[in-house]
Amino acid sequence: MRTKTVERRQAIVEAASEVFQEFGYARASMSLISARVGGSKSTIYNYFASKEELFAAVTSEIIVDGAVKCADRLLKSKLDAPLALSEFAEGFLKVLTTDRSVAIMRAGISGSFETSSLTAIYHENARKTWDLVGQFLEKLQTDGQLRDVDLDTMVAHFKGLIEAGIFEPLLSGDTPWLDPSHSAGAAVDAFLRAYGTKAFPDHRTDKARAAK
Repeated sequence: MRTKTVERRQAIVEAASEVFQEFGYARASMSLISARVGGSKSTIYNYFASKEELFAAVTSEIIVDGAVKCADRLLKSKLDAPLALSEFAEGFLKVLTTDRSVAIMRAGISGSFETSSLTAIYHENARKTWDLVGQFLEKLQTDGQLRDVDLDTMVAHFKGLIEAGIFEPLLSGDTPWLDPSHSAGAAVDAFLRAYGTKAFPDHRTDKARAAK
């Protein structure tokens, strides 16, 4: 794909992101997006076959460029596990709590009532992040640092602890119940208390961070 074509595609995705944030999925249209980016609807259809496909590109960009990169850094991290997990949790929450992320997730949820495939699009992209996190946690299990329990359950609990008090309030238009800058460490601490073995005799993340 030529550079000019790549730039045009990116411009369409950015314009679509703005329209989805402002109007939601149901009220957004290819006409609105083409007016925002400039040009005709036929130009957009040269890149994306449908509004649904374009929305998938927007969500993929947010998740892949944000959350997946955080998880990839976690998998490659050389830090001690508590610090590595805390760094991931902090980065993930930064991605999750941006105005753009919240608006696009709201648009996706509202749109899922229109087409069930939008739910699949979100979960497929989100799964990329948590599959990488699962690989990191599995390594800790192999090393004897985490208990030998069902990996999927452990990943889900870790995800839930990070998002607790933040994700649902934001989606409903409320302020987070917890301060995201402090809740990440608390989530990791609770997770390691629940799943850590004696290899973590003192795994509190605040102490680990102070010693860094």
